[in-house]
Amino acid sequence: MRKSRASCLGLSFALGAALSAAGLGTGTARADVYLDGIGQAEHYSNSWADIASVTITNDATNLFVTVNVNPVLNDGTTPTNIPTNNFTRYDMGFRVTSPLQPNGGNTTLTEPFGQSMGISTGQHYNLEGWANGNAVPSTLGGYALNHWNGASWDNTLNSSSDTVFATGKSFVVPLASLGLAGGGTFFFDVWTTFSGTNGAYDALDNPTLPPQPFNPGLVPYDSATAPGSLFGTAAYQYTVVVPEPISIAGLGLVGVVAVIRRRR
Repeated sequence: MRKSRASCLGLSFALGAALSAAGLGTGTARADVYLDGIGQAEHYSNSWADIASVTITNDATNLFVTVNVNPVLNDGTTPTNIPTNNFTRYDMGFRVTSPLQPNGGNTTLTEPFGQSMGISTGQHYNLEGWANGNAVPSTLGGYALNHWNGASWDNTLNSSSDTVFATGKSFVVPLASLGLAGGGTFFFDVWTTFSGTNGAYDALDNPTLPPQPFNPGLVPYDSATAPGSLFGTAAYQYTVVVPEPISIAGLGLVGVVAVIRRRR
């Protein structure tokens, strides 16, 4: 199956940038879209654990991540509603490649909340989010950001105001909390899981993830070595690019540019 990454410069991003800072602003310059297959036998649970795509972008201050899942349940017709199935966890693992990290990252397959997954080549940050089961179309969820200090996980940041909608969840994470700025790069994977010692029920970087049984029968998941995983390749590396300020006068020159690069 193909994985696609799309880089987009949109008028809406430019407009939001221009309206900030009294007519001058730094906005989000592009959105990178990473696709995963849906409706495949690559996960045990239902659509709220079936990743469809992940979108990542940034401005000068924040990293924006949105996890989108299969819009229908396994029956093929019933609409997905994450807030009424709020037991799924949405995890993102970071291996920062620039700036140079002071330690090699967590190489075990144990996450801060006890789930059995990870990056054996070293995970520097873990972002775990959840939904709170409030009413759709939108609600507020939460996340915890943890950093590997060389011996254990340190809690770096918590949020209770990230948005949850019927078919996805978004995160707004300060770049500084990840030790990132313009030019920073990281490899990543996104997993769906559940609380406790569960493993990965889907993984963005892997189109052939085998079904994950509930306990007993736990199968720890390693993004770095799992068959079919593309973790550590250019297709799943993100570079922080801080856009130049855009003036309102320059908005008339802004169009919509989309460049789609497909990688097999």
